[in-house]
Amino acid sequence: MATLAKITARPLPPALAALTADDMLRSSPAAWAAWLEHGSREDITAAVDGLGTTTLVVTGVEDRVISPDVQASETLPRLRNGRLVTVTGTGHLLPLEAPEAMADLIRGVCRAVEQQAGCPDRVIDLPGPLQLASSAHHGDPVGRP
Repeated sequence: MATLAKITARPLPPALAALTADDMLRSSPAAWAAWLEHGSREDITAAVDGLGTTTLVVTGVEDRVISPDVQASETLPRLRNGRLVTVTGTGHLLPLEAPEAMADLIRGVCRAVEQQAGCPDRVIDLPGPLQLASSAHHGDPVGRP
């Protein structure tokens, strides 16, 4: 549970915190070592260079593992159509800390894709506030005017 406190900006509900901690503890030392020594250092620039779609990079304002500044300087330049969105009050486990904000962002991207395809009625609009701190592209997570 100490690791959770270091990588989150807000406490998770007790049941979710226990499930997350249990999941972390089930990871083998070999898997962690492989991620730290190889996976986290893998250069995927060539693989993402050909992406023509908008890529949404979502980060917590208080992420101490991969900060918004690192995402802006290291991730965005490698994405042809990348957008950086930061979410207030969240850390590294953003989907667990702010699932509603993540769902709103995903719905926004889906709406944009559906509208570009000419079929906007395929997305279900569920209510939920979007709590963004900022976006590195015109104040909008999917580049709408």
